[in-house]
Amino acid sequence: MNKYRKQNLLFKLILSLLMTYSLFACDDSSSNTGVSNAADMEIIELEDSMVIDLNDMQAIRDDLDQDLNSDESQNTQVLLEELYRWDRILRVSIVMEPESWNALRQQSRSWVDLFGGEGCLDEPFTSVFTWFKASVTIDGESYPEIDVRKKGFLGSLSESKPSLKLDLGEYNSDQKHLGARRFTLNNSVQDPALIRQCLAYDLSNQAGIPAPRCNFAWVEVNGEALGIYVNIEPYKRNFFEDRFGSYEGNVYEGTVSDFTEGAMGTFEAKNNDEDRSLFEEIVSIHEALAIEDNSFVAVLQEHLNLEQFIRYWALESLLKHSDGYSGNRNNYYLYSDPDDMGRLKFLMWGTDGILNAYDVAEDQPQSVYLKGIIAWRLYQINEWRERYFEVLDDLLEELWDETSLIERVDERIELLGTLLNEEQDREQLFNSVNQLKQVINQRRRAIAEARENDLLIDLDSPEQVACLVPNGYLAATFKTEWGMLGQEFGQWFEQAEQELEVSVGSIDFDIRSVGSAAGTDEEFGPRLNVIGSLGLNNYVLINVSLEEENWISGTQQLWSEIYYSGSESDYEIVYVASSYIDFSLEEGAAEIGAPIIGQLSGDVLSWSQE
Repeated sequence: MNKYRKQNLLFKLILSLLMTYSLFACDDSSSNTGVSNAADMEIIELEDSMVIDLNDMQAIRDDLDQDLNSDESQNTQVLLEELYRWDRILRVSIVMEPESWNALRQQSRSWVDLFGGEGCLDEPFTSVFTWFKASVTIDGESYPEIDVRKKGFLGSLSESKPSLKLDLGEYNSDQKHLGARRFTLNNSVQDPALIRQCLAYDLSNQAGIPAPRCNFAWVEVNGEALGIYVNIEPYKRNFFEDRFGSYEGNVYEGTVSDFTEGAMGTFEAKNNDEDRSLFEEIVSIHEALAIEDNSFVAVLQEHLNLEQFIRYWALESLLKHSDGYSGNRNNYYLYSDPDDMGRLKFLMWGTDGILNAYDVAEDQPQSVYLKGIIAWRLYQINEWRERYFEVLDDLLEELWDETSLIERVDERIELLGTLLNEEQDREQLFNSVNQLKQVINQRRRAIAEARENDLLIDLDSPEQVACLVPNGYLAATFKTEWGMLGQEFGQWFEQAEQELEVSVGSIDFDIRSVGSAAGTDEEFGPRLNVIGSLGLNNYVLINVSLEEENWISGTQQLWSEIYYSGSESDYEIVYVASSYIDFSLEEGAAEIGAPIIGQLSGDVLSWSQE
């Protein structure tokens, strides 16, 4: 605070104290001045040259409170800048009851829990994660009573290294560490390079789209090291007051959410939610998009900052954020900015899959994602299609300095590499980072090549999001050993007493022979494949994923996928359906040569649009 601001605050404080004293001095019981009632007095003479209207006293006090709150907020932001300094690695040590820790890390949910049954998208997805009492030490500062819980949607769920949320203020609201009450610690299991999230948020801020501050943490629980986590600033009051100057606007989280009839129910209000059952901003955009001709744009602009959206949309495509709004109607926040007539603005989230060599949105144009209904509607209009590519070109010019980006990546990896003692962990990190750097170097050329064709593509309206409904049956008996996944394909069929039955819709697969293999795939992790031969080069394949420590005897409920490969699919493996199965192992261990013997069965589920 500068000296003039200090003097102003001090002056206001003195005035406030003097006015309070003067009111007491004018009380009937002690006054001999002839003034019978303080309420009748319009002014108080403090000095010959200074008079104060008593009616202004509350306004002065309010102004003083506002200044003090403003200074407190500024001090908090200074602390947060230090907390999230990019080269700072927090040391986080959590202590909790072993039973609580086991309960926390085992909490989970499946595709069926989220999408099973008609009406699965009628309301926001409920959390299955509960809070547990713990203590924590952060960079040597101890906080004896806090709350901790698991976090994640599906892809980031893990029992061995769960993502975590910490609330330091549940038992003491004043308890904060460097200005932060809440911590979001992401396990980054979907990003072996560890740095994609921070890189995305850096670039988003650089592009003028507010994004969280981000760095890293080394986390241990009850003395056991869990490894490197990504420490992300949560979308809470501190964020919005710093970036937008206010937390008065409405905040929504979009998770499998869009402004279409079947996908509006999953928007989740994150603040001001007492009387917001209708989510007026969401409904208004839905109604604008329901206008069939191009006049919808004028209505849409009343409720959405279109220029900000175009920039956000182009950035998602540039970063290959194919699990975001425009690529998958997922992983984003909305804020109705009070300083922008309450219009909604998009904010980026869930960026651990950016700049991957593969792309979950392969069925879309590769220089522009179009699954989000706003993106698709605007893309149909030449003016806005051209504007999108203008902004994409601007971002390439402003942000995409390949040399600078790779230097930024190398700086962070040099920092993180010092924490990894296991040679296998270091090798995995550096291999993943090299893949990321290749994509960075190739991205400009890939966009240019894609645009030659993408501009001519005329896509149908995006499919509606869907729910999972029963559509068949799956059962198998398998007998293999751990490590067979890497062996020759013919060896999968050498074990006798293997069976497979699969029906999907009206199709009963005529399976002639059955094989299986288990082990760890370099790209996709530990898994079991059960495969049924349908004839020459035709196969149906069941894929079951499970963390290595859970390959033990017993029954578990797991998610599996069904794939088909054959002449009808040009010999490419294509997804057919999914199944939520009872997976039972008679023998099992994640050790080379260990027997993997058991059964699985369950309903086949297909995506049925509402």
